[in-house]
Amino acid sequence: MNVATWSIRDPIPSLLLFALLSLAGLWGLGSLPIQDLPDITMPTVRVTLAQPGLAPTQLETEVARRVEDSLASLNGLRHILTAITDSTVTIDVQFEIGTVLTDALMDVKEAVDRIRPDLPPRPLAARHQRRTPRQ
Repeated sequence: MNVATWSIRDPIPSLLLFALLSLAGLWGLGSLPIQDLPDITMPTVRVTLAQPGLAPTQLETEVARRVEDSLASLNGLRHILTAITDSTVTIDVQFEIGTVLTDALMDVKEAVDRIRPDLPPRPLAARHQRRTPRQ
């Protein structure tokens, strides 16, 4: 005799097993630790470009837009945030969760180096750094 036939003839043990498993599942669900706002750190790379002598409007058109366009093609990219002050462009490149930050840093460096000949001829200091939102 198989289990299905036995369950049809005598349904009480099957119903009790179902009720016990359902109660255990509800108890397990209630005991799971769930946070409303979990602590998640997004992998972020900050690119800082210094171009002495250029106004913020020139930095936007001649440096920031070109770098942003180059970075836009990176794999795993989530968001780009750019801030421009006198003679400095700061670009925060945020990647998807799970992206290896060392690989992302190398990809960003390669993307910036690839467009360096298209940037203004004046001396341009570039700095790339890994970053978490708490920095």
